[in-house]
Amino acid sequence: MVPSRRAWEMCTREDLVGKGAAFSRGAMAALASAKGVTVIATYTERPLLPAVGSSEVCRVPITLPPIDVNQVMAVVPELTIDASDFGYTARRLLASLKCRLGFKLTELCFYSVLHCRGSNDDAEQFLRDFAEAKAGIQHDTISALQECNKVSKYNLESRVTKTSNDDAVAVLLGIDDAALADPGMIQISDTFSLTEGLITFNISKLLNIFDPNIQVYDTGRNLFQSSLEAPDLFSGTPLEAAYYWTLSCRSALNKKLFFTVNDTFSIHCKYLKPGRLFPGTYSSEYDLDFLERSTIYYADERNKGSSTHPIVDLFFLTDVDELVLVNIYGGNYENFADDKREKIDAWIVKEKCNIPYKLRGVVLAPNVNMEMGELTDVVIVSGGEAIKLLGGLGQIYQWFE
Repeated sequence: MVPSRRAWEMCTREDLVGKGAAFSRGAMAALASAKGVTVIATYTERPLLPAVGSSEVCRVPITLPPIDVNQVMAVVPELTIDASDFGYTARRLLASLKCRLGFKLTELCFYSVLHCRGSNDDAEQFLRDFAEAKAGIQHDTISALQECNKVSKYNLESRVTKTSNDDAVAVLLGIDDAALADPGMIQISDTFSLTEGLITFNISKLLNIFDPNIQVYDTGRNLFQSSLEAPDLFSGTPLEAAYYWTLSCRSALNKKLFFTVNDTFSIHCKYLKPGRLFPGTYSSEYDLDFLERSTIYYADERNKGSSTHPIVDLFFLTDVDELVLVNIYGGNYENFADDKREKIDAWIVKEKCNIPYKLRGVVLAPNVNMEMGELTDVVIVSGGEAIKLLGGLGQIYQWFE
């Protein structure tokens, strides 16, 4: 027997902490005292939220988990793409496409794509456009994937006026769920549960707030949005931009970056800026003159017509004269991740006598699971440990796979 709904319906809920709540408690206590009756209280969430647009007395809003993009692509014919023969560039474009699709399908109310075909004209038009864009994938894979990405573009910037939130950085990284004890801090309908008892805002909320005290939240969020909208589909993948955002915010909040037990770097990030450690496409040519402390740099891939860069996606100086090079690998091949680690290590061995900083390297590889290896100056952070560094953006991690 489930009396909680009846208890809610029998008394007004306009006064959420007054007589209505007391009546519900009394009703359930009375029912529980009856022989053979089991009381199942289904509306115990806190803080209590006023109902909107339902029966007005029994509705409790909840946040649905993010859409499973891989599953939707597998079961919706217009979105299905066979990637078994894709090369590196095609896989990179497909990874960006999945992230864009996650946002696009959410915007279109994805249940209409999965369960109510024909009920949403915008969704049906999008599916037709996507199917047309991917039609030439057998003949020109790269061009077809570029068109699919363009069709799936989601303009986040114009959606909602962003609001100030002093806890934006903390919630982006994930806070202990004990914070729910303060009803004024978080509304249940805005939250998403991470691993290890941490909570964050849902992705829409994270994209529509800013932290007035920590500048890099705004900068990182804008970079992430740009990665979904950028016309240059070969630069700045969403996964890279996600790490730019969360790593800079971790450094700003904690005054250090922690990768492994033995790899903690002291840096209080105040700025997140584009930069190019290697002006060209060869690691033998590098420029250190512009480096400043308290700044995390992300590789400027559009500088001077250079669309690629060697070795490093992110780099920074620590407070103790370390130059840290970070490469972000989004693929799922262990040997490729190891190749990136070896390239950083080879550069460090070659240049360490010519550079006035201690050189360190990190490879972030969330889609593989592998051992750190024997290279002492370069650490590889893979699998779950790499995903944790995404903080609240881990809720859409599958969109980056």
